Amino acid sequence: MPRPALELADILRAHGEAFRSTHAGHLSLGQLKVMSAIEACRTAALGGHVARCDDCRHLAVSYNSCRNRHCPKCQGAAARDWLAEREADLLPVPYFHVAFTLPAPLAAIAFHNKTVVYAKPPFGGPAAVLAYLARYTHRTAIANSRLVAMDDHAVRFRWKDYRAADPATGAVRLKTMSLSPDEFLRRFLLHVLPPGFHRIRHYGLLAKGPRAIDLDRLRALIAKQANDQPAAPDDDEREPDEPETTALPACPCCGGRMRIIERFGCGRSPCTAAGLPLDDCGAVVITAGCPDPSAATVQISLRRRFCF
Repeated sequence: MPRPALELADILRAHGEAFRSTHAGHLSLGQLKVMSAIEACRTAALGGHVARCDDCRHLAVSYNSCRNRHCPKCQGAAARDWLAEREADLLPVPYFHVAFTLPAPLAAIAFHNKTVVYAKPPFGGPAAVLAYLARYTHRTAIANSRLVAMDDHAVRFRWKDYRAADPATGAVRLKTMSLSPDEFLRRFLLHVLPPGFHRIRHYGLLAKGPRAIDLDRLRALIAKQANDQPAAPDDDEREPDEPETTALPACPCCGGRMRIIERFGCGRSPCTAAGLPLDDCGAVVITAGCPDPSAATVQISLRRRFCF
C-alpha cells in the first residue's frame, strides 16, 4: 500500500512543538507520550533493519513502528493480527452474536446481575462477526486516508455528515472540514485513552491467564464427541512447534525473498549495505580507496510501511 500524501505524524512533527508550548501544564503524561510516539514512528529514532533480496541484491531500509494504540499507521497491522488470533480461537460449535448498550449508571448493576438481551446467530457465521469487529476495535481517532492538506494555518480533512444522508439510499455525504493546527491536535488528543484502559475483554473459555483453557484440547474433545474419534494427545505428548520466523514482504524489484542482513538501534543509522557504509538517508557512501566502486550503483529504497 502506498504511503499517504499526508499523515498524522507529519502534522505532529510540524506543529507538535508549538502545541506543547501553548498548552504546557495542561497536557497529561499520556497525551505527551502519544505525541512523541507518533512523531517517532517509522523513523531512525526507533531503529530498524536493512533487508537484501537473495536474487537481485536489492536493498531496503525499514524503520521500526511505535506500536502505540493511537497511531493510525500501527493499528492497521494490529487489527489484522487481532483478527487472525481470534479466528484461530474459533471452536466448531454454534455461536450467537450479542450486542447491547447500557447507560453508565447501570453498568455496575449489570455487572453483578444477569442481563436479558436479544441475541441471534450471526448471518455470516462467527468469522464474519470477527471481521466486522476488527474494523472497529483498533480504529484510531482519525485515519491518515482522511487527511487532505496542511499548511501553517490550517489542517483540512474529510468527514461524514450523517445528518445529510440520503433518506432513500442511506448514502452518507463526505465533506471537508478545516481547523487550525492547534484545534486539530486538541481534538485528536481528546481521544487518548487513560492508562490501563481495556477496549476488549475476554471471558469464559477465551479468558487469558495462567489457568486459561487449552482450546486445542477442547477442540479435539469436541471432534471426538462428534465423530467418535480418539482425542488429540495431551500437551506434554505433542511435538514442539517449529520456531516462528518473521515474514518479510517480497522484493519490489523481482519478487524474490528479502532477508534481514543488519539491525540498528534507536537513533542510529544503518552502517553497512553490501559491504558499503550508508548515510542518514540510506544512500551508499563512497570514500577514497573503496575496494569495489561499482557496488555504489546498488539501489536503496526507504520503505517506511514495513512494521517489525
